[in-house]
Amino acid sequence: MKNILLVINPKAGGGVDSDFESRVKEHCEAQQVRCTVYWTTGNDDIQRISDLLSHDDFDTVFSAGGDGTFTLIAGLLDNKDVKAAIIPLGTSNGLASDLGIDSDPYDAFKKLLKSTHLIKLDQIVVNGERALYHIGDIGANANLIKKYEESGEDTYAGYAKHAVSQVLDEKGFQFKIQTADGKVIEGNAQMIAICNARRFGTKIALNQKSHPADGKFELIIFENIDFGTLIESGLNSIWDGFGQFSGDNKTVIQTTSAEIDISPKTIYQLDGEVIGETENLKIEIREAVIELVCQENCPY
Repeated sequence: MKNILLVINPKAGGGVDSDFESRVKEHCEAQQVRCTVYWTTGNDDIQRISDLLSHDDFDTVFSAGGDGTFTLIAGLLDNKDVKAAIIPLGTSNGLASDLGIDSDPYDAFKKLLKSTHLIKLDQIVVNGERALYHIGDIGANANLIKKYEESGEDTYAGYAKHAVSQVLDEKGFQFKIQTADGKVIEGNAQMIAICNARRFGTKIALNQKSHPADGKFELIIFENIDFGTLIESGLNSIWDGFGQFSGDNKTVIQTTSAEIDISPKTIYQLDGEVIGETENLKIEIREAVIELVCQENCPY
């Protein structure tokens, strides 16, 4: 890397250390790398970053924030000859965690700056307009995220605490899925996960099939999710090693496109953003839309 743009979202997660920018610039100078820094404000960020990209020949854009910040950057780099890299600053940092990127922002930056490990990241498109790069879901977890956001808690222990009422309230929904090969699956579920990768940001694994650069995505149908599973989902970042979801009745479907009908209308989330309630989702894969720099220890 010779010329990079670092986009920092100061509102992501717990914020960024006051000396992060100066340490990054000092390291870049030592490595003879030109570094431009842009701090998001929430006002015209897309246009301002687009202008920076149009007027300079950056080879890599670093997204320092959460999954939402990366989604913004990824949309601007779609099919451009500019690489992307993720520095985790958000609450769960789902994609960064799944890719094995260091949780310390400065350590992550240093390792990514010198890394030669690249993947060509796929994009999941939902209803023709929304992009998903990591994991989304319909049902239980989306409800749990909504409760977490409304609770004001700032830790995953607080997050998991809301699993109690969530399990008691969850009634599930009916679904009908038609996949790219014409296969139809019907039934009842408490959650359907849409996966471009294996793990939530809390590090709990949903499956071992998913790969963010294989031209496919996975739908994981959970007929029942017990109290213990949701607690694991919330606490696994603190008590590492819980492993995969276990004891649940689940089905894994791998495909390139799918349509899901849902009754009654059910809440869903994409990359940690609660979108709202839906009764129909059309999902398809776009292959290799972004070249993503990963650390050398990346599992993919």
